[in-house]
Amino acid sequence: MFAAQRAAEDEPVPRYYFDLQSGCESLRDAQGVMARDLDQVVTEARFGIQDMHESGELIDASGWTLVIRDEQGGEVQRMAI
Repeated sequence: MFAAQRAAEDEPVPRYYFDLQSGCESLRDAQGVMARDLDQVVTEARFGIQDMHESGELIDASGWTLVIRDEQGGEVQRMAI
């Protein structure tokens, strides 16, 4: 195994949180998910939104936004639901 591969495998994987916002209302994610980078977490978010639509959890999602936060609480991405 190459030293660079070993170092990458030993690095901690960051945690991201999915919050739902609509106007003044906000539903914060306390658990979050582990993802190696923003691309992976955005993919996870898209699958989650699709699952919620298919299951009927998001019957009327108009006006709602998914906000992805990093471990420090900073917003890293915003997606329309």
